[in-house]
Amino acid sequence: MESLIRQWQGETVITRYDSPTGAWIFIAVYSTLLGPAAGGTRMRPYPNPQAGLEDAMRLAKGMAYKYAVPGMPWGGGKAVIALPD
Repeated sequence: MESLIRQWQGETVITRYDSPTGAWIFIAVYSTLLGPAAGGTRMRPYPNPQAGLEDAMRLAKGMAYKYAVPGMPWGGGKAVIALPD
């Protein structure tokens, strides 16, 4: 997962692991250039933590473009709760 984060063009990624549930939590902020990051949360099972991280980073980038194209004053971010498969 570390190599994915190093290669990513976004601003930041926060990762946490919840031992009681076995879930990984990823918060990805792609851009705050136009304003604070907005996005939402996705919670679903993933085959492995890396898949959840990839999804968070992809979705955060998508949110940045979703808000930038119409000129909205927000950046892009996304939280993913990756449940064990």
